[in-house]
Amino acid sequence: MERNPFDVLNLPADAGLEAAKASYRALARKHHPDSAPEREKDRATKAMAELNWAMEELERDLEGWRRYADDPLASIISFEQERPEQPITVEPRLVILDQKNNFTAWITAAGRGVTSEDLKLRYASGLILVERASPLSGVTNFRVRLAPDVTELAQEQSETVEIRAPWSAPVSVRVAVAPFTAEDSMQWLRDYREPFRYTRELIVAGAAFLGALGVLLLVI
Repeated sequence: MERNPFDVLNLPADAGLEAAKASYRALARKHHPDSAPEREKDRATKAMAELNWAMEELERDLEGWRRYADDPLASIISFEQERPEQPITVEPRLVILDQKNNFTAWITAAGRGVTSEDLKLRYASGLILVERASPLSGVTNFRVRLAPDVTELAQEQSETVEIRAPWSAPVSVRVAVAPFTAEDSMQWLRDYREPFRYTRELIVAGAAFLGALGVLLLVI
């Protein structure tokens, strides 16, 4: 490995996550492409990508990177021999939000030896919101819904939710949002706030959980 996230974030190898986050925020403000002059855009974009990589790696496996900083060769051997990759099972891989489902859907994730706390999400927040539901039996449900400040959409847009866990390859889920008008939005909000909406969501969540149990059986 040539890159070390501690070096990228200008940190000693014994730094904790809070120090890493503080350094990441400070460096991101300095190198963010949006605040760079036009001639510096390419350099700032590359620098920002490097910072994102470093922060994600420390969140994924802080202790592993500390071992690597102390003894790179021993750590690589340890990575390969002691911690084989644990695949994550995620369903579905395509989510469509539209008026038929009131712009709300569910994603289920599970993996052998992977807890809900291990699972990390990465996505842009402008179009959708993703909320973690209470896990049960090693299966984690995520509710995906339209962001409340999106009041109309002229054409279909999509966003990618990336689900990560230590010692696992990231899994991507594409979330497509169907177009709708401001008038449709008002109707959707009225439907969303009506008294029996919560009961229906519980029923949907129960159905998602039953599907999750099937996913867990496949994983096991």
